[in-house]
Amino acid sequence: MSPIRTKLFGVLAVLLFISASISPARADQRDFRLINRGSTTIVSVYISAHGNPSWGSDALGSSVVYSGQYSDMYYTGPDSVGCMFDIRVVYADHAIRYMWNENLCADSAIYSYH
Repeated sequence: MSPIRTKLFGVLAVLLFISASISPARADQRDFRLINRGSTTIVSVYISAHGNPSWGSDALGSSVVYSGQYSDMYYTGPDSVGCMFDIRVVYADHAIRYMWNENLCADSAIYSYH
């Protein structure tokens, strides 16, 4: 392979790597990035199909989302649920924020402020 082709291949490989790391891969259209734009750490996140009274388990598990940080959230439920979800965010100071009727198919990022 000529030196020019080798350099071109290297540049293309780097560009591909950078573009893949800029935005999260969305294996499912309901996957999203939860971004903490507030000053308080998020300690728990519960996600439920809109109108479902059960929140289920904490989607963060043992992780937290510090102020200015984010967590990629991956949908693992059945396809029949649709796109509309309710989100319950619990902060380190015990405050709770509800986000009702979020269209996760249309939103790749959800911002939380507290």
